[in-house]
Amino acid sequence: MMAPEDFRGKMADLSGVLVFLDEAFNAMLKAEYVDGEGNTVKTFRLLDLKKVDGIWLPKTIDFMDEKSRDKTRFRITDAAMGLEFFNHPLSRGELPTLVPEIPSNFYSEIR
Repeated sequence: MMAPEDFRGKMADLSGVLVFLDEAFNAMLKAEYVDGEGNTVKTFRLLDLKKVDGIWLPKTIDFMDEKSRDKTRFRITDAAMGLEFFNHPLSRGELPTLVPEIPSNFYSEIR
């Protein structure tokens, strides 16, 4: 995918994104942010998924700056399941003034 014309230049080294999809899980496995010369600048990589209460969730994600080789690993250890947010400000495209409190019995451990 190429960045929209009005977006180009706002992030100096980003001109497009290569997206790698898994058809079996219907998930994005990897994304490469590329510069104007086609070089990979940053990488997003989904390392593993876990099925919790019938829903596939990302478990571990790596973000890599390909120039500096700095890596951030994002690991999900718990997820609140079965919640409804139909009337939440985010569902209307608004920023919430308060973060909803989620009772601990809604959380499932992801192993």
